[in-house]
Amino acid sequence: RSGYIAGMRDARFVASHWPREDPVGKLLAGTRLFGLQGLARVEAVHFDYDPERIAFSGEFFWHHSLEDDEHIHAFGVGTDAGCWLPIGYANGYVSTLLGTSIIFRELECRSTGASVCRVIGKAARDWDNVEEDLRYMQAEGFVGRQLLSSGGFTPGSTINDAYAAAMSEVGARVQSAKYLSGVSTAVASEA
Repeated sequence: RSGYIAGMRDARFVASHWPREDPVGKLLAGTRLFGLQGLARVEAVHFDYDPERIAFSGEFFWHHSLEDDEHIHAFGVGTDAGCWLPIGYANGYVSTLLGTSIIFRELECRSTGASVCRVIGKAARDWDNVEEDLRYMQAEGFVGRQLLSSGGFTPGSTINDAYAAAMSEVGARVQSAKYLSGVSTAVASEA
């Protein structure tokens, strides 16, 4: 989920700083940001985007995935794909830019012995058995019970809702900490 939020933030940044950039340029900016952050070098094998239908599909190679490097170093080559953060990033970035759920799946991974990671992304509606993928983007599984019970959002809310509520809660806590810090300083100076 941290990957999804990072991708979502980057998509919002790109959209707000380059509002006139064509959608394909904004999509490709994500692959560059991905590389600049050291996650992996992205090679677009192909991708199609139809803005009229909000249709997206693409295949990408991820070279030198940092997450795979660390996984292989710690555990060796295994049987499960290891690029959870990059998958989350791609899901969050493209879904946020296009305003619809885009799901990426890793079909080949260096953590399983492949020479390169290969991912496919397309609209959630175009995947079979997408329920498991979508489950990772639901708020109720990872947001604190206090936030859920506070009425900020309901079970089934998207990760975007969870992120907004969590950031609001963090802001409130920061303000409380600043206030309490000022109070304790004043009390200490009076003593």
